Amino acid sequence: MFFRSSHIFGKVLVLAGLTFGLAACGGGTVATTPLYTQFPTTYSLLQTINPPKSLSFDIGFVDETQHYYTLADRSTDGIDVINTITGAYLGTAGAGAFQGLGTTVAGFSRNPNAGPNGNVSLGNGLNAAGDGNSTLKIVSVTSISSSVVATINVPNPYTGPNLPANICQGTTGATTGAPTVGAGNFRVDELAYDPTDNVIAAVSDNACPVFVTFFQGSAPYSIVGQVALLTANGGGEQTVWDPKQGLFLTAIPSTTTNAGGEIDVFSPKTFTKVNVLPLTGCNPSGLALGQNETYVAACASSMMTLNGVTGAVLNNYPGPAPDEVWYSPGSNRFYGASSTPGTLTVLDGNGNLLANVPTASGSHSVAVESLNDHVFVPENVGATIGIDIYDH
Repeated sequence: MFFRSSHIFGKVLVLAGLTFGLAACGGGTVATTPLYTQFPTTYSLLQTINPPKSLSFDIGFVDETQHYYTLADRSTDGIDVINTITGAYLGTAGAGAFQGLGTTVAGFSRNPNAGPNGNVSLGNGLNAAGDGNSTLKIVSVTSISSSVVATINVPNPYTGPNLPANICQGTTGATTGAPTVGAGNFRVDELAYDPTDNVIAAVSDNACPVFVTFFQGSAPYSIVGQVALLTANGGGEQTVWDPKQGLFLTAIPSTTTNAGGEIDVFSPKTFTKVNVLPLTGCNPSGLALGQNETYVAACASSMMTLNGVTGAVLNNYPGPAPDEVWYSPGSNRFYGASSTPGTLTVLDGNGNLLANVPTASGSHSVAVESLNDHVFVPENVGATIGIDIYDH
C-alpha cells in the first residue's frame, strides 16, 4: 500500500470557512480540515486493495466521520473495512457470519439468498448489513472480529390473501402468489439510516410481497414497523435518508401502476408510506441525494436527476446504467458504477456529465471519500481483482 500525503492537501481549497472534523481512524483526533470542491474531472486507477477477495460483492459505503470504506463482500462472507485516507485494509468484520440461505433457488434469476448485501454506518464504529437468510446483522468496524454484535430475524408482515404471481417475482413456493414466511423471505437487501430518529430502514426485495422493515438504530435493534409493497413487481432497491424532509426515499423498479418505476416515500415516525413519486422510463436501482433536494436515480439506461420533493425531472444523462450511485458533498458530484460495460460515470451536482471512466465488467458498486475524492470501485475480473481506488 502507498499513500501520498501531499496529494490530498495539495487540492484547491474552496468553500471558504466550511470545515469538518477529520477523525483519526483508530483513535485520537486531527485538526479540522476544509472541504474541497475544485477537483480535476479526469480519473485513473490509483491503487488496488487486497487481500479482500471481492469476487462477489454488493454495496459499498463510506463513513465520512470515521473515514472508513465498508464493502459487503460475499467472498469473505463479511464486511471489508478500508481506511479511506491511507487506503489500508483493516480487516473483515463478521467474516464467515454472512452465509445467506446456503441453497440455490430454482428458476430465480436474481440472488435471493445472497449475503451480505446492503450495508450502512450507524456511527460509533457500528455498521448494519443485510443477509440472505432474512436477517439484519450489526457488526463492529472498529473492533473487527468474526463475530457479530447482533442478529435480528426479519419476518414478512404480509400474511394474505395470495397475490398475483408477478408480484412474487417467481420465487420458489410463491409462484401462485403465496406470501413467503421465515427464511423464505430471502435476503434483507438495501439499507439506510436516519440518525435523527435513530431508525434503520431495510428493503426485503425478494419476498412475496416486497416489504420495508424499520429497526431501532441501537441495541437491541428491535423492529419498530413494517410496510408491505403490494404493487411492487420488480423488487425494491436503494433507500436514502433525506434529513431536510425527515423521510426515507426508496427506489422501486416497477409497480403495477407505474411501469417505469417510482420513488416510495416513508416516514420514520409513523412507519408508513406517505408519498409516491412516479417515474417514466427509469426502472431505478441506485438513488443518491445531492444539494437542494436534488437526487440522481440509476435508471435502466440513464442517470436521471430529479427533485426529491416533487419528482420533477431536472436532467437525464443517457448511457451506461449504474446499479449503485453515490453523492459526494466535497466535490458536489454524483458517481455511478455500471456493470456492462464496466464504467464509472461522474456527473456534476446538476446531472451534467464530467467523466466516463472504464472499469471492469461487473463493477456495479461505488462509494466516495469526500476529503480526497477517492472513488472506491470493487472489481472481480481482469488484472485488478480487489477494491480499486480511482483518483485524479
